[in-house]
Amino acid sequence: MDPVLFEERATAALDHARRHLLKHLAGVTPEQIDWKPFPECKSIRETLSHLVVDDLAAAESLETGREPDYASFEAPQGTFEELLGRLEETHGRVLEAVAQTLRKSGARGSICAFGEWRHPCEAVTILASEDYYHAGQIAFIRMATDPGWDYYSAVYGD
Repeated sequence: MDPVLFEERATAALDHARRHLLKHLAGVTPEQIDWKPFPECKSIRETLSHLVVDDLAAAESLETGREPDYASFEAPQGTFEELLGRLEETHGRVLEAVAQTLRKSGARGSICAFGEWRHPCEAVTILASEDYYHAGQIAFIRMATDPGWDYYSAVYGD
């Protein structure tokens, strides 16, 4: 495959995963943002903060070719809107790191995702899986706190 086309498709796949996650947040209420089904679970706010750290760790790993120094990342605090803004910034950094790494390695090379060298297709899948996994957590909170929330319409509708 053409390396430029591969880079475009890889970053588009990651961006699609993030946009899918964000659909789960449209119309979230203040009560839902901090609600937890069990004390050991993450709230929506904590999940967004966690995803910011995930993004920073992923970008660091892609940029350095090493396992990220997880202890160096501080989970951000803030309002729901501030966390969404921060998440947009860190997602942009991941997209750029993936693009830069793919330009160096090509579609047939390998790239470092969370400290493990992998084929680019596998690495992109691992990176995208974080958003899909956490979208499920957010959907659970939304459905548990609002039985009338129509998941399919909200996420897959217009």
